[in-house]
Amino acid sequence: MRPLLRRTLTATALAATIAAGAIAPAQAAGPEFDDVDVVDYYKLLKDSTPVYHGAAASWGQKTSLSAGIRVAVTHKTSRSGWYRIRYDGGAGYVWKSHLGAAGFRPIDFKDKIRYTKHTSPVYNGAGTSWGKRRTLNAGVRLRITHKTNREGWYRATYTGGAAYIWHAHLATTKPQSPTSSPGRSGIPTYSQTAASVKNVVIGKYKFGPSGCVPTSFAMVAKSYGKNVTPLSVGKTMHAKSDFNRTVAGAGGKSIVAAGAAYGLKVTPLKSKAQIKAALLKNKPVLAAQRGPSSIINPGYTHEVVLNGYTTSRTTSVTNPLGGTKRSYSLDTIWNWRSLDPFDQNAGGGAVYWQVG
Repeated sequence: MRPLLRRTLTATALAATIAAGAIAPAQAAGPEFDDVDVVDYYKLLKDSTPVYHGAAASWGQKTSLSAGIRVAVTHKTSRSGWYRIRYDGGAGYVWKSHLGAAGFRPIDFKDKIRYTKHTSPVYNGAGTSWGKRRTLNAGVRLRITHKTNREGWYRATYTGGAAYIWHAHLATTKPQSPTSSPGRSGIPTYSQTAASVKNVVIGKYKFGPSGCVPTSFAMVAKSYGKNVTPLSVGKTMHAKSDFNRTVAGAGGKSIVAAGAAYGLKVTPLKSKAQIKAALLKNKPVLAAQRGPSSIINPGYTHEVVLNGYTTSRTTSVTNPLGGTKRSYSLDTIWNWRSLDPFDQNAGGGAVYWQVG
């Protein structure tokens, strides 16, 4: 095979070249070698890796790369165990023991348009072990540039970048946004006024008149497999936040604290569109309401659970005041949202919180 690159200098020629200033005197010269075979693989470095000017340590170290960096292995050399690599900022030679076992390469040019079928992670290489680069929303337009030698993995470009994606996330047509959702299953119905809890005092107040936020949170948390009750959530919110401290009830701060305590992500929602989007993803929403009167009497605010969304633009409302369920239009819910500053004391003034 014809060598692609010759790496050898006689001592006389090397001395003359150094004297002429073409090579820095600090760079050493090692045994001769050739770049003899095109490899064309991407690999991850297993550990901190010295990179040399040639295929031997005696050629002198060029730089050092950190573990986990992706490099392109471009050539095998005539010196057994030494490879030429390309990395961000340059190229050089490394010993084989620094290269991870798992590798991949683009092997086929596809150039097809596809779309993300749903919320889709994309990676730095052809496999999850390469690390997630970002998550793309459903319906993002992709240009598939290459198939890889790892079955099912493709290289794709999108607005703002390029990455690798698993085939199950690809759709040939742009998915349509859902118009309805059944909601999250497994949400129990709890009542803050049940005989077993209504007279329990937490902090300064009885649970019956004040426990709508912990009861609503407990219903949703239970659907995620959390071992909670309305009272246990109430005690957590009191210990870690503002439930039944200065006033009866709990604000947004208690929802944030309970989310952290039970390992549940809580996201503030500040528009009707955001609430609808959460419900269409089968995410239950905690809602602080000042009405209508079928939810809470005028002059009070009250926490309920929203779940699901219909083509008639309604959502199911579970009310912990008696443990009832009823459908309301999302417009009605939004128009009767709480305006109480205490309810708005977290999430930039939000009174609606997606859970999960």
